[in-house]
Amino acid sequence: MKKFRFPVPDGKILIAVWVVFLCIEGLFVSYRHIYMETPEYSIRVIMAAARDGDADTVDAMVDEKALANEFFDIAAAKASSSSAPQIVLQLAWAPLRTDFATDIQALITGTITNDTDSASFQQAKKTVDTRLKSLGFPIPSTGWEYKNATWCHHTQAGYGEMTLTFYNTTLKTAIPVTVSLERAGARSWHIIGLTNTETLVTALQKAYDHQLAAYNKPIQEKLDQAVVIHSISSQLIRDDDTRQVFLRLHYTPMYNTGSSILTEVRGVYELRRTADKAVLYSSEMRLNLSSSGKSHTSQFLLNPLIPSQYAIMNRSDLRDTDSSLHITALTFEDGTELALADHLPEE
Repeated sequence: MKKFRFPVPDGKILIAVWVVFLCIEGLFVSYRHIYMETPEYSIRVIMAAARDGDADTVDAMVDEKALANEFFDIAAAKASSSSAPQIVLQLAWAPLRTDFATDIQALITGTITNDTDSASFQQAKKTVDTRLKSLGFPIPSTGWEYKNATWCHHTQAGYGEMTLTFYNTTLKTAIPVTVSLERAGARSWHIIGLTNTETLVTALQKAYDHQLAAYNKPIQEKLDQAVVIHSISSQLIRDDDTRQVFLRLHYTPMYNTGSSILTEVRGVYELRRTADKAVLYSSEMRLNLSSSGKSHTSQFLLNPLIPSQYAIMNRSDLRDTDSSLHITALTFEDGTELALADHLPEE
């Protein structure tokens, strides 16, 4: 009877197994000592905490107050048509800025902990929405969903920038948000602020305007059929005695309403820079209802305390600008009204 002998392992197989084992161990070590020390891993931790309702972790790793303050500053600067808030406006906005940051923190915490039905959350949301609208920036404060992030761009030792993408259910679009990060420990990076805030605000405003235009499209088509504006032009008028400066608008309206009688026509007059389409002046107005097809004139007093209007006052003329008059609402004798919405309805 032959004795059974275990086959002698092939040396090459043993080496291959050992190499695989070392590779697995290397991957584990790399994960623990390399990936877990990266900003990308910290962002993953933050978003996982937000998804799982861990508001404490998010609060510890994200400077929510700094984010809110930087966003408020750029929105306020946009509202004043200036590259930065003027010193007088900064003083006036200081308490609003503080309240805005507090309310934003409440919204973030309430969203993470799924406490959106509470009275405190609803009050914070109402205040933030009102504040944004007053700044001419009615961007939805809720309905944001995290999608993905780019790789971190290291700006200097211990600091970096990453672009996070968030989808908004009201705007129905994805918005990139570039944040600045700081190393806070061997395996922790914290979000400490925003970068490229003006780009962010522009992207948000563009997305909002696009969605609002889509929402208003049926009414806009009816307004365009009822009233057509021709021969729009503007000029600067100076009163040497009072030193007042006016914008004078010339326009010719054509009312195509058939047998329906209009009792009021409202619109928005805008003066824009030709090169970049930036709004230099904007004002709501009521149009003259008499003499359809005849030229009409409206006049607007410029305020030197408003930086954008002061800049227009210092012009010698309105070269390199474009004027427009958009109809926003019609009221008929029978009481019916056609009016564009000035903000999107909430979901």
